[in-house]
Amino acid sequence: MHNLSSTEVFERSSLLLGADNIAKLQKAKVAVIGLGGVGSFVAEALARSGLGHLLLIDKDVYQASNLNRQLGADCQSINCSKVKVSCARIKEIAPFCQVEGKEEFITPVTNLSYLDDCDFVADCIDTVSSKIALVLYCQSKNIALISAMGTARKFDPAQITVCDLFQTKYDRICRVMRRELRQRQVKHLTVCYSPEPLKEQTAEISRLKLQQPGAKVPLASLIFVPGTAGLRIAHHIISCLIN
Repeated sequence: MHNLSSTEVFERSSLLLGADNIAKLQKAKVAVIGLGGVGSFVAEALARSGLGHLLLIDKDVYQASNLNRQLGADCQSINCSKVKVSCARIKEIAPFCQVEGKEEFITPVTNLSYLDDCDFVADCIDTVSSKIALVLYCQSKNIALISAMGTARKFDPAQITVCDLFQTKYDRICRVMRRELRQRQVKHLTVCYSPEPLKEQTAEISRLKLQQPGAKVPLASLIFVPGTAGLRIAHHIISCLIN
């Protein structure tokens, strides 16, 4: 293993951001909750950008169907913990990033006090009730948060944007989140989403539904939209931390 210096590792980053901002990032801590198609890109982009401390949270394991879009998914990591694989990967690519993992699924009753020392939280989980619990906790503790909305059944990465939840349109998860958060008097939430209409049902989906009536059909997804969403979220977090 090479004995790398921080000057070597951050050479190109500091040319763009400046040494003072790299120093700021090295002191910051970010939690990434959910290490799927979006979260895996968030975590790796933050690590490669010079973040000093990452907390990775997920309870899932890699499956063969993750190979088409999730960093960390390969033929050797099938059935392995996403947190353990991701932590090991970050340690190999970002020698100056302290990374810790927590194998946990966030629910409305989860004790989230371990987020209290975080400078930012990236919500990359799928379950709406869990997302709401995370929003309420972070806002009560004044912890900066950005939430990923739905990326399944979407194809155009150019439509991914970061904005306020209450400015979104044409997205089912956003619609549900707006309704639920209004009821809880939450008036602002930064989100990453795409207004792209959902792709039409393909012949393959129709065939699966005919073959297995009533069975849950997996959500269609490719790397382009979730990967871009992950990079946009990481960019937003880095921009906020240095500004």
